[in-house]
Amino acid sequence: MSASNPQGQPPSLKDEWLKHKADRLDFLKQSIDTVDRWIGAIQDPELGTIGADLITAFKASHCRETIDVRYIGLAHYTSYSLNENSGGFINEIIYGPSAQEDLVRLYSAKVHEATHALQKVYCPALHATPFNRSSNIIICPEDWVKLQILCERDAYTKQALFNSLLARDLEEVADLTKNDPVSVETFNLMRANGAPLADILTQVAEVALEKSFYWDDAASVYQFKDHYQDFILENYDAGISLRDVNAPIEFVRVDVSDLAAVGINIGPSSFTPAYVQALFDNALDLKPEVQDSLNALNSRLGITDKRQLRSFQDAKSSPNPPAIQNTPSLP
Repeated sequence: MSASNPQGQPPSLKDEWLKHKADRLDFLKQSIDTVDRWIGAIQDPELGTIGADLITAFKASHCRETIDVRYIGLAHYTSYSLNENSGGFINEIIYGPSAQEDLVRLYSAKVHEATHALQKVYCPALHATPFNRSSNIIICPEDWVKLQILCERDAYTKQALFNSLLARDLEEVADLTKNDPVSVETFNLMRANGAPLADILTQVAEVALEKSFYWDDAASVYQFKDHYQDFILENYDAGISLRDVNAPIEFVRVDVSDLAAVGINIGPSSFTPAYVQALFDNALDLKPEVQDSLNALNSRLGITDKRQLRSFQDAKSSPNPPAIQNTPSLP
């Protein structure tokens, strides 16, 4: 006879519902623990214990991990939020119930989102965002898009590296990643040329968002980078719209060191100095309609020439600089 049901009656609908919910959460927690062990055991012939290094750095980032059964995605990292009730540095990965459906996809997502968490540790400029309400220093729209595009290139590069290493023991990974921005097959083909892995990672990062965004239309001209440019600019605009109109805001530009810092987190940097310098020197290559949106946003914000703006590095010493997480030592 059950202690919770002393009369031996069948459990109530509510009891069954609560038990199912608890079992589901427990299973998802076990799944996350499993992929953490997988990541921690990953080794590379050139990089050694890269998996253990990632787990160590992630723990040092103090990034929280939570489960939300209402979240429709697999996993998502949040640094700052558009939610007006959210304040400060959130620094959290949220997992949805679909994360328990396939350990390979969860492993891949964990590497990607953990990389985003580390980027916020090692690139202070990422805290000068419209969504950080504790900062009156904000990266100007064009440079914010540059930073965020680098964040995605870096995360997909690290994701492809870890997927390729897992595929050595689990061949199914190659097929499961075929629609990723960088599949295991693509990564392995690039690595097969015999160049040092550090060079391969920079080559992968440069092509990481050049694939068609539509898995069923490889010839589409709409690529992953187009999707992210649209998404980033829309979110930036939304974030600015939620700022206090009476609070002073200074828009700043990035310099080469801010861009380079995005790729320096775990393992070799994802970007060569030449690539970062070219990104710094040149305007973004945007679709005409996105360029129009950027121009309109700059006009509304009073930005006529970003070269006349102070740099983020100079502005950091001003009163009320962006709240920046303390940077731990690299593993």
